Amino acid sequence: MQESLSRDVAQHPGEFIVFVTEAGAKQFLAKHRYDVERETNARIASRGVVGYWQGKTIVVLPWGALKNFQ
Repeated sequence: MQESLSRDVAQHPGEFIVFVTEAGAKQFLAKHRYDVERETNARIASRGVVGYWQGKTIVVLPWGALKNFQ
């Protein structure tokens, strides 16, 4: 599942805000708590999608998943 998300991020980088750790994503969500729509579907969240902000999808992709597409 992360492989598919990694491919999507590589093909459409302008549509995503990517974090390599959950801690970074959580910090972003806290900072923008009034503007972020959190992902509530457990199936989608399990793939690494944590929410949406200003038309972009916020995702957590560990460095290993990203380095293959850069």
